[in-house]
Amino acid sequence: MNIRELPQSAVDHLVEYNEHEAVYELYDKASLPLGFIAVHRKNVDVPSMGATRLWYYTNPTDALRDALRLSNLMTYKAAAAELPYGGAKGVLMMPAQGAIDRRQFFTNYATCVNELQGMFVTGTDVGLTADDLAVLVEYSPYMIGYGVDAAYYTSIGVLHGIQAALQYLDHTDELFYKRFALQGVGKTGLKLLQLLVEWGAREIIISDINDAAIEQARAIAPFARVVDPQLIHTQLVDVFCPCALGGILNTTTIPELRCRAVVGSANNQLICEEDALALFARGIVYIPDYIANAGGLLSVVSQYENKYHDVEQVVARLNRLQRRIEEIITQSSIHQIPTTMIAQNFVYA
Repeated sequence: MNIRELPQSAVDHLVEYNEHEAVYELYDKASLPLGFIAVHRKNVDVPSMGATRLWYYTNPTDALRDALRLSNLMTYKAAAAELPYGGAKGVLMMPAQGAIDRRQFFTNYATCVNELQGMFVTGTDVGLTADDLAVLVEYSPYMIGYGVDAAYYTSIGVLHGIQAALQYLDHTDELFYKRFALQGVGKTGLKLLQLLVEWGAREIIISDINDAAIEQARAIAPFARVVDPQLIHTQLVDVFCPCALGGILNTTTIPELRCRAVVGSANNQLICEEDALALFARGIVYIPDYIANAGGLLSVVSQYENKYHDVEQVVARLNRLQRRIEEIITQSSIHQIPTTMIAQNFVYA
């Protein structure tokens, strides 16, 4: 695996391009693309951060677009969480045959990350395992998250968002009498399910394309009702929680929603800003994804800054993030504009 910077002309025609600082292509001996690293913002004296995902893409352009989109999102996430770091993202393409020597593959990837000399600091996202991260940590000093349960802290942030939304809607954050629909019970979805149960929720509907994930969820919440993944967003609930892949909130699904709030861990939940307007027009409280799911970033950043996992610092930052969510909801109500617009004001402040 090798790495080279792409010229701006190779990316600036894509709608996901947003004045990115740099975009790198990862390629093999035959110059065939293996993935991309996109650096959206580079702030002075600090690295750009964003996890790395391994996914099945139908073509390299789709992978590139994902890297551009997600790196942009990471800039928003860091700014909204009051962190000084720029946003970046690593996207790796799973071969069509699905068979790779994972240790060699991630050793090679670590070498490519090292060539950026600390500009890009990364960890694990969809498709990477703890074993993969162990390899990356072995071969690169620019890896974070090893030994940190980032999914747990992501789910805590989502729970805070749910509580803030319910406090605004019902003047109480009590979960016992509320109904929830979780789309996806994988890493963060399962952690969120466990937290909802611990906080007293008993009316929960779940869906996942993975039967094994459903079985794990049933062990945590045997009373949860399982529905087809294509129908989960149509359930009559108080809070819909998208915890799978992005793009769930769009012109097709938003009219079908039967919830009062949307709070989830999935990235890029909205297809476009008009979708935020559609949610607002329907009176649905929407917590922007890059704020609701920032807990995972807060947890690995703490490890990066302190060289160890500082639980007290992470909890304090999560509590501050919850106050910011509450303020976003309040300002949205006062000014009668979508929460996404209020959140963007914090990002650009």
